[in-house]
Order: sequence, then structure tokens, then C-alpha cells
Amino acid sequence: MLDVISEPLSYEFHESKDFYKNRLLQAKLDSKFINRLFNAKEIDTAEMPFTKVKKATILLNEDSSKFNSLVTYKLKDGKEELFSNKPFLYDNNIKCLYLSNYSREYLSKSTLKNINKMFTDIEELEIKNSKSILEFNLDDMIKVVDFFRHKFINFMTYRTTLLELNNFIKFVAKEYKSVGIEYKIEWNYKKLIKVVPDSEKPSPFLEGSEIVKMAMRSDVAQNGIVLILLLNGLKLSRIDENDEIRFLKESDIKDGVIHVGGKFPRDIKLTPREFSLIQDAIEEEYYDTKRNWLSVIPRTGYLLRPYGENKTKTNLTEVGIQRRIDIVADKFSDYICDRKFTNLSIRTAGRIRFMDGLEKVGYTVEEAAYLSLERFGDIESGTNILQREKTEKEYYMAYKIRKTYSKSKNNG
Repeated sequence: MLDVISEPLSYEFHESKDFYKNRLLQAKLDSKFINRLFNAKEIDTAEMPFTKVKKATILLNEDSSKFNSLVTYKLKDGKEELFSNKPFLYDNNIKCLYLSNYSREYLSKSTLKNINKMFTDIEELEIKNSKSILEFNLDDMIKVVDFFRHKFINFMTYRTTLLELNNFIKFVAKEYKSVGIEYKIEWNYKKLIKVVPDSEKPSPFLEGSEIVKMAMRSDVAQNGIVLILLLNGLKLSRIDENDEIRFLKESDIKDGVIHVGGKFPRDIKLTPREFSLIQDAIEEEYYDTKRNWLSVIPRTGYLLRPYGENKTKTNLTEVGIQRRIDIVADKFSDYICDRKFTNLSIRTAGRIRFMDGLEKVGYTVEEAAYLSLERFGDIESGTNILQREKTEKEYYMAYKIRKTYSKSKNNG
């Protein structure tokens, strides 16, 4: 967590209490805190309530340009080390508050460093426009989009920056409102993204290869294999008879093949890479919680196992599996961007991958759609779907699949 700390406060700041006191009281800050603030040698949120310091700073920053010349914030971590040695050129105190506020909610040091760099990068445009990013209108922000487009090239990278700038502006508007000040927002992310050419934007559909990479790079193999199972057509459901994942046993997987039981039994062949990850998950004994301790993953006979040494006979619940999908989504949120990352979207990516493979060996899209119904447990396998007469339900399912497949090939 990052705390805000000021440079030593000047005599002039201490003497300005009477000038600011009534305004601070109107913002519902108590006299005890106000006295403490103006009598302190320095402002330090490790010693003072952060929410009150935040409110006072927002109010004084907006009411008086003199405040920023009297008070300069820095950021320090829990080890009393400075997060950054150089103050921002424009609205330094507000930006420090945002970073500190973010650290209290999310605790992601790498993201904090990225936000700090974003504020540093944006100074080039602040200097050029002789004003803070807080004063930028829509036309100014369109120039910001062009600046980051040419700086990063890759949409995934500058899209994250634009979203974070949008979050910063929303934070400022919210904090201004809390002290009775209106902050007019003249732009938002949706307006900005309209100026980006469609050719630079990614498809709204996740690709199978992307999901495999995320699975392989998951911190825990037990989390990563959830994606592999969904990608290859297994069904997740809270209804036992419809579920193909929660009750899957270690013994159901052999020689690179998953033997799926249930309503629509079938064999699903995995790639060597995917099978290797599943083997790693079976042998996995501990889950590093990133909090300096390890959680045991006991062998239960099931492929997916709960964490905790006393969970020796249970399988994982549907909610537990959904939670593992959320954990992976959180880890790769900057990469996933605005795309859906759910049980269904992962299965859709797997179906598209499966149909791509069939097309490469000569099947038509219509044939591939029908074969995907067998692969993904939508109908009984081994009934020679391509030769026999289709039911009305099968025809409708295949039609919807072809439509989705076509959208994925036309960038959504």
C-alpha cells in the first residue's frame, strides 16, 4: 500500500488555517482533524485518516492555486521507501491521491507503476497544452489517443492506458462531488475509442490459442486446466446430470484422451501441450496463495480439487470452478480487454478452433458446425450426423453456430 506524505509544511501553510477552516467545515471535516492538519510538521496518511486527507486535498486544490505551492505530496510504501522521487508537473497532489487510493483497493504494484508511467508520459501533452489532464476537453483527448496510438502501436496496450485515464477522471469527479464541487466530464472511453480505426481493434472473440496461453501461464495448473476442459467442449453446469467437469476423475484421462461420461459419452483427444498441463494439475500438491503461505491441494480422485488439507473426499463445486475462471480473468484482464471471458465464451472459442481445424482438412462450414455438436456434447456422438436426416433442433443449433462462426471471421 502506498501512503501520501508531504514535504515539510511551511509556516505560511500553518498560518493559513483560518483562511481555509470554514470551507473545510462546510465539507464536513471536523475541527479536531483541521487543527491537526494545520499544526502538523508534514501530512502523512500513515498517521492521519486517508479519507479526510483526500477530502481536504481535493477541496483546497480546487479552491486555491496557492495550496499546491505550499504542499507537495510524495508517495511511500510500507517500508518507508519513496515510490517515485520526481513530483508530477501538473496536479501532482491529485495524482498522488489517486495512486494511493488505488493501492488501497487493488494492491497491484505492477499496475501502480504503469499508472505512474502513464502520468509521466501524459506530461508531454500537458506541457504542450499548458494545462493539466484534468482540464482536457474531448478535442484535447483525441490528440491523447493519437499520441498513445503512435507510442505503443498495439491496441491492447494503449487501450489499457485510455481506460486508466478514464478511471482517473471518474475518480476526480467522484471526489469533487463529495466536497460539493461539480467537475464536468467532457469525454469518456467510449467517445475516445470511436476515433480508433476498426482495423486496429481486436476481434471481440477470444481465440483458442490465446486461451491456451493463459491456461499455460496461470499461477496454478489447477486453475489453468479449467480453460482447457471448456475449450475442448466439456460442459460446466450446476445441474449434476448436465455437468461434465465437476465429476471428472483422474482415471478418466489417459494417453492424451479425456473419456467423457454423462448424458453424451465421448472421447476427446487433447494436444500434447494441453495433456501435459493436465498431468501437472494432477500432480500439483500446493497452491501458492501469494501471501507467504501454501495451501495444500489433496488428491481426491477428481481432476479438479478444492484447496485445503481437510478437503480429501470432495470435488469442486460449480461456483468454485467459476471462481477459478474469474481468477484467470483477473490475472490477464489487461490482455482480455473488453472481451467476454466466461464459461460460454471459452467454449465458443474452442468451437471456432475445432471448426477451423475441420475446414483445413476439407469440411464445409455447415459440416463442421454439425460435427461440433457431437464434440461439444450438444447431441449424441457416433450417430453419423453428416449422413442422416437432421432434427429441427439440430438444424437450428447448427445454424446459430454457423452464424457465430461467420461473425468471428468478420471481426465481430
